[in-house]
Amino acid sequence: MTRKTPTQAFDSSLQELFRRGALSVIRMTCPSKEVAIRYRARLNKLRTAMRNENHPDWKLLHATCVRIDRADPRILILEPQDYEFAQAIHKVLGTEPTIVPECPITYSDELLDEEAQKKLTARFLKSIR
Repeated sequence: MTRKTPTQAFDSSLQELFRRGALSVIRMTCPSKEVAIRYRARLNKLRTAMRNENHPDWKLLHATCVRIDRADPRILILEPQDYEFAQAIHKVLGTEPTIVPECPITYSDELLDEEAQKKLTARFLKSIR
């Protein structure tokens, strides 16, 4: 029997991390490869819980790719789905890449400065300890 985790069991900073990752690339350095794997699993668990509960934002969160950097496995990367492919396509077409989420968003889409990204990362790390 599979135990389902409700979305209330997750800190809201995880959802914010997903939202930001749907719009831009976020690189989060973790203490170790094992921790990065655990965080990725936690984020994917949240995404699944939101889909199972038919949460209004679940489609937006599915627009975010969560992966671990092969060059440095301590780095967790959140980015829009097909980001790498889109960059290559726009280069060939000579167009400017734009990231447009499929779902409307209700927050500011300004990019995070370094300090804000550090705060968001710290809040995320604290939420899953």
